[in-house]
Parts: sequence; structure tokens; C-alpha cells
Amino acid sequence: MATVTLDNNLEDLRYSADNVQLRGFLSTHHVANFLNIPYATASVRFRPATPLRLYDLPAPYDATQYGPRCPQPEGTLHLTMSHLFEQMSLVHQLAEETTCLNLNIYAPPSSLSPGPSSKLPVLVWIHGGAFNVGDNTVQFDGNHLVKKSVEVGQPVIVVAINYRLNLFGSVSSRELADEAKGLGEAHVPNQGLDDQRIALQWVQSYIHHFGGDPGKVTLCGESAGAYSVIYHLKGNIPLFQQAMMQSPPLMPLRTTEEAQAAFDKLVASAGISVDASSAEKLAALRALSTQELIDLFDGSFSSPIEDPNWFVGYDRDTVHPSTFWADLPSWCPRIILGTTQDETALMLAPIEDLKTDQAVAFLQMLVSQNPAQASLMARTRSKRETITWSTDQMFLNPLKSLVSAAVTKSPNIGLYTYRIHCPDPFPGPLQGYAWHSYGIPFTFNQPACRKYPELARMQDNMTPAFLRFLSGYEPWESFNTTRKMMCWTSRGAEMVNAEHPPVADEQAQEATVVAKRTETVGA
Repeated sequence: MATVTLDNNLEDLRYSADNVQLRGFLSTHHVANFLNIPYATASVRFRPATPLRLYDLPAPYDATQYGPRCPQPEGTLHLTMSHLFEQMSLVHQLAEETTCLNLNIYAPPSSLSPGPSSKLPVLVWIHGGAFNVGDNTVQFDGNHLVKKSVEVGQPVIVVAINYRLNLFGSVSSRELADEAKGLGEAHVPNQGLDDQRIALQWVQSYIHHFGGDPGKVTLCGESAGAYSVIYHLKGNIPLFQQAMMQSPPLMPLRTTEEAQAAFDKLVASAGISVDASSAEKLAALRALSTQELIDLFDGSFSSPIEDPNWFVGYDRDTVHPSTFWADLPSWCPRIILGTTQDETALMLAPIEDLKTDQAVAFLQMLVSQNPAQASLMARTRSKRETITWSTDQMFLNPLKSLVSAAVTKSPNIGLYTYRIHCPDPFPGPLQGYAWHSYGIPFTFNQPACRKYPELARMQDNMTPAFLRFLSGYEPWESFNTTRKMMCWTSRGAEMVNAEHPPVADEQAQEATVVAKRTETVGA
């Protein structure tokens, strides 16, 4: 039987059960927090991680602070959205290569001493960041969502995971394949995806200690995290029972040839002789410091790589992508998929001049590497036109194709689709747009969403809908039966035609923003 004790200041929380002793804390929201719990160790660079058992942690294990994240390039894009996330600009997190594979657990305190029938649904969150950057900390703080779940009588547990990124998480080559063969192991091209799978296996093995039901796990993610969910569906190992994908971008798998070219370029950039043996190349790369390797990162290592052991039946030459991804496993019978109206505003809105190299390079990625067309678009389209077009190309159209194909290919899977139309009213470069990642603060019930009445209305509709889904109920009517999707606007929530959803007029959006801001200031 689990025992939970609190010290006199009602903050320190000590949990003990079945040879597990953890020191967490009870937050001001009355939610139990257990942070930086290691689920694996990445002890050898470019190799699969080694799973860790909860029972093997030193006792008592200090789970009161965020753990290290995967090494990654420095960036400031996340600060663009900090107005909707508490403390985002205040957290300066350590990056560490071998100990970054940790997870954070947020649970109602009552779930820690459960009876036999009180196991709770579990949300496992995979963060986004183009498989290059990101972590499991403040953006995915589960305190507010767990508190809300208790208030509405549908309590849940939240688990947020870290995994390896960039050239620490997606490196494949003949050299690594030969090394694995020599060790009698299967080659794992996608180390970061494999990390995620190990984390899901950890949840299956140990979440019952925190009052969670391993048979009621919903795997969720946004952006690259959403595509990770698709990859786990196609990996076809039933480690969860429901899925939610927010803003999955168009992100095709890299070929083995592309992966080898990226590896060869890395070897050359590191000054390693092309005539070196496979073992010498790997030894030299592993001898580099973490920062030296990050300094060599050029963006080549991002999206996952084709792997016949993971993506069984995938053949880009003979199988249409929509057909392959839309063939969904029966063990995950309910899936939410959604987007925002202005996804690429997060990437383009902060750029003052679309004719800059940065903007042209982004557009070039969307027009099949055609520099002339990208440059022409940057010169002739307004910023809003460019955001609308690129959002269609990168997010809306691919998701529409996937859902349409899935209804035919996987008719027994319940599909629930949505789109966020409500523009961001906060002053700044994202004002007036429903941008990429905009759904996250509503999913996690962030308090900043209460600062404007239109955002509060959307939160009052969206968060409870997601909680219903996590608890096994319908969040709204399924796409399968209605061919409609949920649309969240500044006015509220409504089911709309999924093929031709209403697109808010730009002037009406701006008028709404100004009017609501005036209401707030005058209140």
C-alpha cells in the first residue's frame, strides 16, 4: 500500500510504495508533482537508450526540480509565445546528453493512495520543436489541467516526456548499422522515437504507482510531437489506447540515402578523414564534446528516417503517403486531429520583411526547393496571404487528405477533428493570428487564457472537451458520422462543414481584437 506524507508547510511530499521512495511536492494548485524521473539513459551517443526501472532509483529520490533537457541549438522563437505560458521566460534549463531522458508526472494527491477501482486516465505528452528543440517543462506544466480535471469530476494524470533531438536523436548511417550488426543488435535509425517508445513502456510498467491506469493512456502531442504520435500508431505496438494530434505538419520521412549524406557531411565538418574506418569515424564523433557536436549542427538531422522495422510496409515508390498513414491500428479506436487557422504565423509573423533570406528559405521549403518561386512569393504576397498559403500547404491540406483517407481506410476508428479560428488578442507579432502551438495553453488550461473574454470562452469549451476525451467520452460529434469538425472562434464553439469551414474576414478579426481589448482595459 502506498503511503503519502506531507511536512508541516504542505509542500514537501514523500511517496513510498513497493520499494519506491520519491520526494516530490504538492503545488499551490494542490497537485502532486514528481519531476525529473529518469526512464532511460543515453549512455552511448547515436545508440539506443538503456531503459531504467523505477525500483532502481536511489531512495529517497528527489523529484522536486525539472531535469536536464536534450542538448539543442539556442533559440528565441519560444519567447514569442511566452505571453500565454507562466514562467516560460524564467526557466533556464540545463542540457545534458546522457541524463536528459526524464519525465514529469502531475497527479491528484488522492490518486497516490488508490483503491482497486480508482485508477485514473493518463495523458502522455510529446513536445514539439521540429525534432530539433524543445523540452517537457513549463509549456507542458500539468498543474492547471489536473486541477481543472478534479474540479469537473474527471480527474486525470499528466506525464510529459523528454527525448533526444537533432543529431542526438536522428542519426543513421552504414557505419552505425554495421556497428549494431557486430553487436548482435538491430540498427535503430531514430533514436529519439525509440526514446519515446521506452517512455511509453515505462508508463505501462509504473504509472499504477501514481494512481494511473495503463489501460487508459492517451498519447498526445503538438507539431513534431503530433507526428510522433502518428509514427507510434504506425509502429504498431499498443502502448496507448487513444491519441490526440495537434497541428501535425507535413513532415515526410527521410530516406536512408538522405540520412547517409547528412552523416557524411557531419564527418567531413568534424575534420574526420573520408578514408577512416567506420569504427574510427564513430569514435571520433563520440569523442567530441556535446557543444562541439551542437556547433556542427546544420539542421540536416531533424525528421525521422525510413525504417522497415518500425514503418512496416512503407514504400515511398509504390504506396501513396495518405494510404499508408491512414491505415490506422484497431487497438487505438479514437483519435483527435486538429489545426489552427494561421499555423505558419509563428514562423513568419515575427519577420518584418518577407524578402529576407530567412523568410525566403522557409517558403522555399514549401515550394519544392524552388528559389525563384519562393523569392517571387516573398515579393508579391502580403504577410497574411503568405501565412494563409503556407498554412494550407504545410498543415491544412495534408491533414485534410489524411482524415479523408482514414475514413475509408480505417472506418472503425472514431475521428474527431477541430480547427482554432479565434485570433490571438495579445499585443505583439502574433496578434490577430491563430498561430502554431496556440492550442497548447488551452489544452493545459493556462491561466493567461483568462485575460481576454474571447480566450476565456474558448478555454471554457476546449479544455473540458479534451478532458471528456481523456475520460473515455466523446469530445464532440465524430467526423465519421457528420463530416463536420469542431470550430473554436472568438464567439464560442460550433460544428462546421469540414470541407468548407468558415474563414473569418481579416477586418472582422481585427475589429474583434480591438473591441475585446477595449472591454478588458475598461473593466
